[in-house]
Amino acid sequence: MKYLFVGILFLLSFNLYSKNYAFVNLNYLIENNKEYIDFLDLINVKENNYRLELDETKDYLSQLKNEIDTSSLILSEIELEKKINDYNMSLERFNQKIKLFNTNIENDLLKAKKLILIEIRNILIEISNKNNYDFILDENNILIVDNKLDISNEVLLLLNEKNIHLEDILNKWDLIEF
Repeated sequence: MKYLFVGILFLLSFNLYSKNYAFVNLNYLIENNKEYIDFLDLINVKENNYRLELDETKDYLSQLKNEIDTSSLILSEIELEKKINDYNMSLERFNQKIKLFNTNIENDLLKAKKLILIEIRNILIEISNKNNYDFILDENNILIVDNKLDISNEVLLLLNEKNIHLEDILNKWDLIEF
């Protein structure tokens, strides 16, 4: 029985060493993908433009608030209540715009990463077939990795050759009224 256990252990360990594998750093691939970097720049431009629009609305709300404060003694209770309601409705719309904008940015970032991950997966399948890898692991889940087994740079070169069209994700923004 003892020899059978040692024999099985030997066969299993031999089988594990015979596997051909590699590692890849997915975060590195996404963050260093040229199209993703351009995509982030486009988001920043859109965000800055939108921030200007939000600043105008914010100034308008401040002006409305000041009008309420200064005219509270002059206006009747009904007129004052109407101004306060108008202000509150405008403030609510403003907060909804901000929330919608932030949600759109988060969703667009997730969509972009998903598209990139699909391309990375396709590239990894090609590399795996070419090099007969039994499996490829994400480096972020491994504590120690031999740099010779890291194929991230090879994948990044192939990924940067692909045209993923991340800018198409942002084109829908032009159709949305914030």
